[in-house]
Amino acid sequence: MPKDELDKWNWGAFFWTWIWAFGHRVWAQGAVGFVVSIFVPLAPNIYFALKGNRLAWEHGNYSTKEELRARERRWAWAAAIFYGAIAAILVLLVLVGAFD
Repeated sequence: MPKDELDKWNWGAFFWTWIWAFGHRVWAQGAVGFVVSIFVPLAPNIYFALKGNRLAWEHGNYSTKEELRARERRWAWAAAIFYGAIAAILVLLVLVGAFD
């Protein structure tokens, strides 16, 4: 896989951080990311977003860059759906006056 493909931003890794790492069997980085996120919340997000493709490629069994890209796209869509649902629920709660 070309180096530039591995160095692209990974949105799934950015939004899921340590969950993404555990899902890719990157156990040590995931555990460190979890602990660091308690003290410096955005640091693991940025780290995994910048290094996620490379970590996934090195620890996964991908045969092509398209295979890696497809799986990472699913992680990004899962994050978009999850956070979109949370936002929709919060809007509904505000509209029905649940926070009055």
